[in-house]
Amino acid sequence: MPYVLTNDKNWLMYNAAKQFTATPDVKQAQQFTTAARAENARYNLPKPLKNLGYHVQFVGMADAEPVDIDADIEPIDLHDGIETISAMLDLHKQCAAQQQWLENRLCETQSKICDIEHAIEFYNYNARDGYKMYKRLKELRLERRKYKDALLICEIMSSSFGGVDWAELAGHLPNLANRVYKPRFYSELFENGGTV
Repeated sequence: MPYVLTNDKNWLMYNAAKQFTATPDVKQAQQFTTAARAENARYNLPKPLKNLGYHVQFVGMADAEPVDIDADIEPIDLHDGIETISAMLDLHKQCAAQQQWLENRLCETQSKICDIEHAIEFYNYNARDGYKMYKRLKELRLERRKYKDALLICEIMSSSFGGVDWAELAGHLPNLANRVYKPRFYSELFENGGTV
């Protein structure tokens, strides 16, 4: 996870001449692999930048949002994490299994809508039959929206998580829940249920 230099208003990045310059965008900030390297860079800043109150800050990789490393943050619960990963795996399986079916249903529903629209265009209907056509058209449009929304989720899963090895991820889950600590030195502490 990277560390950056910030004064809580701007972040420091390297310009083309490999000199530090301020940027308002944290995503452009120069990232350091360790806090020590970031601190060393802060120590060696030119005087004009040194006087602006820059300090080292930890940044999360995925979202590139600043994280206060001194904050009291509740860590991710193992069981909640496993449930979330399991839900993502289930969603991926659903998308993989349903995508073609959803595309076929969407095409079929669009064809039905097209038929109703052409019937309205070519024929005159009385109020009762016109309302029936409107009601059927609305039902089909809502059905079409349901299929389009499901396809959007499948598309997001495919484009955002395309590089994920789902089989490998699924293989990690059973191991997470059933981990056992192997003593490094004091094995006697773990014999007889932990009695000393």
